[in-house]
Amino acid sequence: MKRLLKWFGIVLAVPVALFLVLACLLYVPGVQDFAVRRAASYASEQTGLDISLSRLRLRFPLDVELSGLVVCDASGDTLVAARSALVDLDFSQVLHQRLGLDAVSLTGARLDTKDWIAGTVIRGQLASFMLKDDVDLRGERVVLRAVEASGLDLDITQRDTTTQEDTSTTVIPWQIDIERVEVRDARVRFATAGDSLSVRTAVGLLSATQGRADLLNQRYTVERCLLEADTLAVHLSPTTEALALGALALTTEHVDFNGALGHLALPALGLRTAASRLQAAVDMDFRALEAGQGGGLTVGVQTDLSRQDFLGLAGGWLPAAFANAYLDRPLHLQLTAEGNTDTLALRRLEASLPGSFYVDAQGALQNLLDSAGLAASVDFNVETKDLTWVRPLAGGALDGINLPPMHLGGTAKADGPRYGMDVVLRTAGGLVALKGNADTRGDLAYDAQAKVSHLNVRHFLPRDSVGRMSLVAKVEGRGTDLLARRTRLFADAEVSQLDTAIGTWRGWKLLSASAKVVDTSRRARTTTCSRPRQTSMHCWLDAPTSPLPSTSRVPTCRRWASRKNR
Repeated sequence: MKRLLKWFGIVLAVPVALFLVLACLLYVPGVQDFAVRRAASYASEQTGLDISLSRLRLRFPLDVELSGLVVCDASGDTLVAARSALVDLDFSQVLHQRLGLDAVSLTGARLDTKDWIAGTVIRGQLASFMLKDDVDLRGERVVLRAVEASGLDLDITQRDTTTQEDTSTTVIPWQIDIERVEVRDARVRFATAGDSLSVRTAVGLLSATQGRADLLNQRYTVERCLLEADTLAVHLSPTTEALALGALALTTEHVDFNGALGHLALPALGLRTAASRLQAAVDMDFRALEAGQGGGLTVGVQTDLSRQDFLGLAGGWLPAAFANAYLDRPLHLQLTAEGNTDTLALRRLEASLPGSFYVDAQGALQNLLDSAGLAASVDFNVETKDLTWVRPLAGGALDGINLPPMHLGGTAKADGPRYGMDVVLRTAGGLVALKGNADTRGDLAYDAQAKVSHLNVRHFLPRDSVGRMSLVAKVEGRGTDLLARRTRLFADAEVSQLDTAIGTWRGWKLLSASAKVVDTSRRARTTTCSRPRQTSMHCWLDAPTSPLPSTSRVPTCRRWASRKNR
């Protein structure tokens, strides 16, 4: 019996001993080098790539160190390279179906995807990378305790391709929790095909804390994120100057994106440069961007933009003279709106440049995505002071014209093809009230009334002989084709005061005119009347609106009269 038990023990011990011997051989450098050569050769045969690994070392209990990893394609171009990599496994958790990584470090890595990703080429290098995580295989959960990287240089380029994109999706029921991510000293460039759009940035620090990615429910949250960039440049085309900002800091808090519900919550977004700041909050259902789908959108933005940053963003499209004349004061912008593309309430729109202008507006808009059915009603106020910096934008059109301090207020409306406005302009004791409507359906129909009270024209045209002026005028009509039978026009103007270099004129019936096509022979009749206080003139014109034969006489006035009022 003892002999039987002895042989039975030997039979059981031999496999265990062989396993232990093989496990110990894995820690022998010569065996490791042999295994590396065989594994690299097998991987090369299976992938068609040239894969080489200078050294692999397995340290007790399960720490793996790699050196000199190089992956090349058939033409000899390097796709992936890494100077060294170290994986430090926590073996104690494996029996509990947990994979603990005390540390994963990578140094001197390079990547070039070439044609391996359809429509995109990614090239880059990474000086160092370190990862600490905990993988729960049973609970399908990954906890990234720390992710650190530095010396990242990444170039992402899109290119034209005819490859059909795979839109199929695979559900991955894993949850990834991120405790801390930190990237330092990174340079990133992104470009679309043909460089129609390119973005360059040099990042000093990118950090994120308390993030979660629920891949099953498509929900992604980040408690706080910080981006500090030395430069940010955006090229909208290869031939235009870049929109550029320097030394900026971007912060976000409590970000929540739910892909399943199509909802984004961004309650606190901040952007700062050396002299500018921006604060924003967004709560949006993506359905709100589609007509007739409901959903809600709430957005609030407030910014103070310095002269330096304004010219950095827009200077490439502005004349050099404008850049020199633009005031060195912060441009204040504020926007608050809520609704969707069907109905949007503009709670507040405000813009101001201290000492130059102030604008505010409120109103409602409907059917924003339907150009034919767009409807809007907006109340606005505009106050201006020093506008000399605007002159370079006019290209000489404002030469000889003054822009005095003014106030403009009123309402602008639109209802599909119908438009209307009711505004009042005030300046230095003068007033201009204008009210009008236009209907663009078919032939243009329009009407307008204007009242000018004590407006000093010399405030706008200092070299003009006309001073203060008061008048009332109105015009209405239909159509703009003077040869069409449906065209109608009526205009009337009366000047109650007109100060000129030679005197003051009062009580003028300056103009009363109408025109229309009156018969099937396409003949037009117009009448005009100019009637100052003591002299009146009437003129009636009967003229053909079609080409005349060569023998016809030129149309003339058929009646003219002048009467001196006594």
